[in-house]
Amino acid sequence: MLYMCPCFLEPPFISDYEELEVQLLAGVNATLECDARGSPKPNISWSFKNTNWIAKNYSLVSTNVSTQSEGTYRCEARNKAGIAHLVYRVKVVFGAKINDIVVYQDGVGTNVVKNLELVQSKNTRLACRASGNPKPTIQWIRHGNTVSENTDGINYADLILNDISVSHAGPYSCIASNEGGIAERIIKVNILEPPRIFQTLFHNANTTQNVLELEVISGQAFYMHCHPYGNPLPEVYWFKDGLPLKLYDDTMGSKEYGEVIVSKSAKHEQSGNYTCVARNKVGETSVVYLVDVLVPPPLQKDNIKQANALQGTMLNLTCPAEGRPTPFVMWVKHPYTEIGESERIHLLNDNYTLIIPDSDVSDSGKYSCIMSNKVGTTELVYDVTIEKPPSIAGNIGNDTAEDHVVPLRRSIVLKCEVDGHPQPKITWFKDIQQLSNSLPNIQRVLGNSLIGLWSVNVGDAGQYICVAENGVGTAHRRYNIAVQVPGKWSTWSAWSYCNATCGAGYQQRTRLCQYIGDNNQVIDKNSQPEKLILDESACKGQSKDRRKCNMPPCE
Repeated sequence: MLYMCPCFLEPPFISDYEELEVQLLAGVNATLECDARGSPKPNISWSFKNTNWIAKNYSLVSTNVSTQSEGTYRCEARNKAGIAHLVYRVKVVFGAKINDIVVYQDGVGTNVVKNLELVQSKNTRLACRASGNPKPTIQWIRHGNTVSENTDGINYADLILNDISVSHAGPYSCIASNEGGIAERIIKVNILEPPRIFQTLFHNANTTQNVLELEVISGQAFYMHCHPYGNPLPEVYWFKDGLPLKLYDDTMGSKEYGEVIVSKSAKHEQSGNYTCVARNKVGETSVVYLVDVLVPPPLQKDNIKQANALQGTMLNLTCPAEGRPTPFVMWVKHPYTEIGESERIHLLNDNYTLIIPDSDVSDSGKYSCIMSNKVGTTELVYDVTIEKPPSIAGNIGNDTAEDHVVPLRRSIVLKCEVDGHPQPKITWFKDIQQLSNSLPNIQRVLGNSLIGLWSVNVGDAGQYICVAENGVGTAHRRYNIAVQVPGKWSTWSAWSYCNATCGAGYQQRTRLCQYIGDNNQVIDKNSQPEKLILDESACKGQSKDRRKCNMPPCE
């Protein structure tokens, strides 16, 4: 008996498409699926010639996909009902990559990394070369705008810069893009500019091209400017009369990184030909200053000078008259008395020197030496002091002291009449201590030359010293002040013991003529200080008294 199977047959089915185009990104892991259905379950087989793929179950697997993974891969599903197949055509996509940027100048190409220096006014081509699969689109971008793009099928994009100027400076981006990604390289363009010197230097000047004629007056400051511009920033070099300018001292210096030469006080020897050369790696330029220093009589740093001489010695004033032409010199004593040759005053060396052989205090004052020539006038003032050491009226030889006795509560004026030039300073001392200005009973008059001691008390006794001093000497006078105090009798002392031990005798008592001060200080003949004098005229009578006394009879 024949047994019939009730099984249902279904041909294999993989996909609605017989071929699939597959793009894989290089470097990833990939799987090609062959998921077939049918009844009975189809058998799967793969047809390929590529060792980069491995069949696992119903799939093909590749790790780290590369261009060697490209190819055609056939999947076949078979059962009793039929056959189906699917063909994978695999292409590997590489992300865009910028290989290099090359600049072409004068037919020579140079690789650019980050920074590019271009010379002003020249023409330049920049080529950005990129690779990728599929071939990338290559664009030059500046300020967000596309300024150049490659042609289809060409692996580079050109950027043409004609008649280069500073406006071309800045960043440029090369962007390459395809289905695999985007790559970017940024270069910074720096425009090199040959040196130039700002032309405003030459406006309203007596110039021939870059030559300036500069006239200055000796003693005045003058400046020579050389402000170049260019890229890179030019270095500045100065020459005088064809030789490098040497700045040995502060008579001439440089400012602003050498772009300005300064003379604080022009001198005749600074005349000459000064050349400023501005130089960078793409060129140089220069400006020339023809400096002529005119010399008026020189200005003095201190137009008032002090001149001192002792009375009776020679006064010698010299006028430093220099200049071109030689100045004419005139002497004037202030307020305005023109000085000429006389018996007392001699003018020597074309009036440059004034001499007074035997000077006097009356010669003190201000003397102007006025120097003039055709380019200027200057004045030097001498403040002349004829010095005389201090002297005090009454001082004769070693006799420099006077003595005074002042009754208590009376007053005295001490005179210290001083002569000297300059006017001496007067200082008062009492017993070697400087006299205070705050004492209530002492008054200073006529600039300290007089002091009044009013209502003298015991504490005012002592030696007063007037010291007069100026720059050429010192003098002093001493005033010995003694205070006379009134005396009166003290009370009697107690009676003494009888001077006999038996029989008749006598006893004695005493009293003292004394002065008792405000602080209960007792002054008598025995304790009288040197600077106090006790007046005993009020103490009348005897200072001793006696009386008889009787003791037991003598045996």
